[in-house]
Amino acid sequence: MFLVRHGETESNQLKRYAGHSPEPLTRLGRQQIAALASSLVDSGARTIRSSRIARAMESARILGDILRLPVVADARLDELTMGPWEGLLEGEIARQYPVEWDTWNTRPHQLHLAGRESLDDVAARVMSIVEDISVQETAILVTHVAPIRIAAMSVLDVPLSQYKRLTIDNAACVRVDVQAGTAVRFPSEACIRRELGRRSNEYAHA
Repeated sequence: MFLVRHGETESNQLKRYAGHSPEPLTRLGRQQIAALASSLVDSGARTIRSSRIARAMESARILGDILRLPVVADARLDELTMGPWEGLLEGEIARQYPVEWDTWNTRPHQLHLAGRESLDDVAARVMSIVEDISVQETAILVTHVAPIRIAAMSVLDVPLSQYKRLTIDNAACVRVDVQAGTAVRFPSEACIRRELGRRSNEYAHA
């Protein structure tokens, strides 16, 4: 399956935690997704599954129009629920929640905050759809940073303590094969396991 992050939004530019906000893609965001579509023409995908959130659905519909594939919404692909952090800038969160912000950036798997999903909570729902799709069909899943990071790490059996080390840019695509236990960036085929290994070494010597 192909895990695609939505295109750019204004919140991405501002480093705002958009959460479940209904904001649309920017013009650049729409261009990013259209450009990605050309790489997915020969993917073999028969359907597009999407987070219900507006920026993901807009991205999925752009892909669907270009690739002539149906789009189906699935709540399991929604972004991590941010709770009290929803709509705040990173700097605002750092000031208002200094202890929790430090935990999120150093031990993300240990963060538990009322109203906010933990990484384990997200993993349970995301891996449910990943496992379902893996035995049904080749599909494009349009979603957000958290679900993509978690899916890739789960398939690779990498602990969620390393969650912050995996970069997922706007319109990034990760190809996952559950049976083979592989996750690579698409279309470059760069191995994510190697990427995480290099970053682990970088952190160790920082």
